[in-house]
Amino acid sequence: MQQFCAPPLIPFVSFDFPALLTTIRTRHFPNVALSISANFLKASRARSESLASINFGGAVADIRIHEILNRADTPEEVIEHILKHEILHIVIRPRQIDSRTVKHPPEFWEAEKRISPEREEAWDWLSIALIAHLRIDEKREAAMIRRGWERSISNPFPTFADARELSNPDTVKSGYI
Repeated sequence: MQQFCAPPLIPFVSFDFPALLTTIRTRHFPNVALSISANFLKASRARSESLASINFGGAVADIRIHEILNRADTPEEVIEHILKHEILHIVIRPRQIDSRTVKHPPEFWEAEKRISPEREEAWDWLSIALIAHLRIDEKREAAMIRRGWERSISNPFPTFADARELSNPDTVKSGYI
């Protein structure tokens, strides 16, 4: 059965999205031979969907990013981390650990830490900006966006610097949050 896939959305981010993908490929993944595209896709209104995913086979890889991040106030560092994470799936494949297929084995996380120094701050930002909409699905090893997100996402996202400040332990201790 053929699955319907919505056409990609026009990127509304405030940076050059295709150039970011090219830079990441050149700097971190020069040996990946696949043609890689990345797009924001219109999300289903009927179910929760992954924050991002990659589909690859043959000579092509397609990164899909949830439309919740297709905004001018989404920080470049967040999209940069997501792109690195998804491309890393081409290099480090799922493997069996204790009779279970694991999409993110320990070597995946070690490699991600090396190539994505912004990962902790990107996750802090995602946790703060999408607090009501983001959930971690441990079984699927995925960050999911809850259905119904579009009804309550009208506020501006925090800046990357704001999220850094809000997640700083000294700020938390001082009582600001």
